Amino acid sequence: EAEKLPTITPTREEVEAELNALIRRFTSKAEFYERLSRVGLGEDSEQLREIIRQRVAINNYYDFRFRSFTVVTPQEVEDYYRDVYVPRFRRQTPGRIVPTLEEARAALNEELEERKIASDAGEFLEDARARADIVYLVQF
Repeated sequence: EAEKLPTITPTREEVEAELNALIRRFTSKAEFYERLSRVGLGEDSEQLREIIRQRVAINNYYDFRFRSFTVVTPQEVEDYYRDVYVPRFRRQTPGRIVPTLEEARAALNEELEERKIASDAGEFLEDARARADIVYLVQF
């Protein structure tokens, strides 16, 4: 479904950037290529690039479908700061000065946005599951 939207199709640059980010997660390129070999993929594996391309397409769809329509209001940030952030900060770091709302606003906005996106995506998947017709080809 993700690839049906023209703005979602990953560019070569996006795929390369994701591949490079994946490689950086390992202590060395040699370790990365060793891991590839263990799972049956070669250094210049087209299969790996296809997996990455699909992953980027899904991430792009996710961003388009959920992130672009997610809004966090200033009131939500203020409520979250007062009701969740400050008590959690005091509990986790006793004795330290709690950052002000303005100091924490960007991080709190991002955290709330991610929570809303996860919730919206969960609802979307539940709805998709409810509408799906599953056909078993093999009887269990």
